[in-house]
Amino acid sequence: MNAIKELSNLWHNVGIQMKTEMCSGKYPTISGISLVELSILEIVEQHPNSMIKEISSTLEFPKSTLTSDVKRLELKNL
Repeated sequence: MNAIKELSNLWHNVGIQMKTEMCSGKYPTISGISLVELSILEIVEQHPNSMIKEISSTLEFPKSTLTSDVKRLELKNL
């Protein structure tokens, strides 16, 4: 198996385990958030004064997509 396939499989497994853990009821505050939303929260926690442009660059997402995700987080009071 090549490195890209291995990394893809690992990331898939991490995502599944994380989703299972988040749905377990142990984390009611963040229940139902996506991996993208969690990534945004992580960046903002590490760099509280981050701007959308910087987060967009870090995650390599278009600003328009990121803006929608941030609005969803705001609606969830996160």
